[in-house]
Amino acid sequence: MRRQAGVAIITVLLMIALATIAAVSMAKRQYLDVRRTGAREMLAQASQALLAAEDLAVMALRLDDAKMDSPDEDWTRTVSAPVAGGLITGCLFDLQGRFNLNNLVDKESRPIQDEVDRFELLLNALGVESNLIPKIIASTIDWIDKDINPYSPDGAEDDYYMNQTNEGALAYRAANRPFLSVSELRMVNGVNELDGETYTQLERNVSALPEQTGFNVNTATVEGLRMLAAHIDQEKAEEILRWPEDRVPKYPACGDIILDDTDVGAGEVPAPFDTMDTLKNAVKEGNNVLQNETGIVFASEYFQLRTDVALGSVQLTQFSLLHRSAEGKVQVLSRARGEY
Repeated sequence: MRRQAGVAIITVLLMIALATIAAVSMAKRQYLDVRRTGAREMLAQASQALLAAEDLAVMALRLDDAKMDSPDEDWTRTVSAPVAGGLITGCLFDLQGRFNLNNLVDKESRPIQDEVDRFELLLNALGVESNLIPKIIASTIDWIDKDINPYSPDGAEDDYYMNQTNEGALAYRAANRPFLSVSELRMVNGVNELDGETYTQLERNVSALPEQTGFNVNTATVEGLRMLAAHIDQEKAEEILRWPEDRVPKYPACGDIILDDTDVGAGEVPAPFDTMDTLKNAVKEGNNVLQNETGIVFASEYFQLRTDVALGSVQLTQFSLLHRSAEGKVQVLSRARGEY
């Protein structure tokens, strides 16, 4: 009897242990299911907030005068708004206030010398070592053009990239098509030799747009304005700059929130350039004048919206490429999440 009682007790204890394990497992599974469901709901809500921000950006660009784009307009202001359980922040950048890498060659893959000269001036303005500049220019052209022949002895096509001998280097081919993203620059011969700070500055001053575009001097950075003429140094570029000193965009990060016109900062917004004559007068210094008028514009078609959403444990950053036609029609061309 005692043996049977002992067996019964052990059996009961085993059953209790199994039931406890099952209950704990079910509770844990239920807890994880609740967490997953909550995370999915937050992610869905955050995604809807990103789309809502796009709608607001589209509306802002539609209401804006498409004949002129400058820092004194409403679309340049960083906007932040609370949403249920979080915060959403958004800002628009004028991508034509930067050098468009795809301007370097025409549709027949022939280098456009005026654009090549501007790219060289930009690299000089950014302090790129003189021995790297010819390599970067030639290799960037080779990255875009359709052929597999180096643009110059400093260029790089498939033969170079497929036979790299540096430790840890990967073999790949030149794109031989327009840049789809500025991040492709990291793979271009010469650019991969830049230090981190110089590369970051280069990345902030270039764009990769789906067609050849004009350069909007009204929304350009100090470094970008130095592309206008060889005599323009840092000091002269700061004189030409249309942005107030404390509002120069820190692309790709959004700037400080601007609540109204009284919050612009230390000084008034300089009057935008609206004619070539006003620009020429600003650039002129003694006998030094604007080197080339080709491709200079005062209004833009391509903009980038950066949106940051913080909702509970969910944090999302999205970059949206927007195009506005001359008639004012605005459409979203692409979206990318994460770091630009």
